[in-house]
Amino acid sequence: MHGILPGEIDAILAVAERWGPVDRSHRKLAHRGSYEGLVWVAPSTFRRVLAAHGLVLPEPVTRAPSVKKPWPDWLVWAPNRIWIYDATHFTRSRRVVFAIIDMVSRKWIDTLVSVEETATQVQVIFEHALEVEGLLELLTDTRLDLAADDPARPILLAVSDNGPPMAATDTRAFMTLMAIAQHRGRPPPRPTRRGSRASSGTSRASGPTSKTSTIPSSSKRSSPACGSSTTALRG
Repeated sequence: MHGILPGEIDAILAVAERWGPVDRSHRKLAHRGSYEGLVWVAPSTFRRVLAAHGLVLPEPVTRAPSVKKPWPDWLVWAPNRIWIYDATHFTRSRRVVFAIIDMVSRKWIDTLVSVEETATQVQVIFEHALEVEGLLELLTDTRLDLAADDPARPILLAVSDNGPPMAATDTRAFMTLMAIAQHRGRPPPRPTRRGSRASSGTSRASGPTSKTSTIPSSSKRSSPACGSSTTALRG
């Protein structure tokens, strides 16, 4: 009494013929049959019917392995040439903390506490960090007149993940205006040289961690309170 009817078998075969190349899974096909109003059977029943009729679903499309984006040829492994930045959420206090760290020297450059996580916060913290580190002097008219892909134009490389504030169109426009090149995604291993600090293992290209990074009191941004917004920090 619990067997499926011939009409249900025909409906299963019809769903598999029409949607098999798209769904490529008996589970997805069983769910599609139900919400399309064609047939209501369990995924295991759907699979048994296909096997009984000698039907094999197409294999899922295999993804090509991702290739890490290499370092640009113009990059120099030196302090104030590679900055890595990210945002950390403190959900209990409803705040987002942006931080910039020098990837080579491990210097904690700047911190910004905000109630929002947008491209505006990225612009605010980078403007202040460039001013603190004295890099605004490098933004000469001669440098800014160069093409965006000219190796002599960037003053540094900003490394980040693919978060919305980092990948935003406004962030890309701001970085281009400030002659900062972007590298989103996990950076590849850097080449090591004998006798250099890099080969001693004191710094890594994978980015800062909470175990290796400390926040000196002199580098913290002054703000009226932890809950201050971006507007208050600008003031």
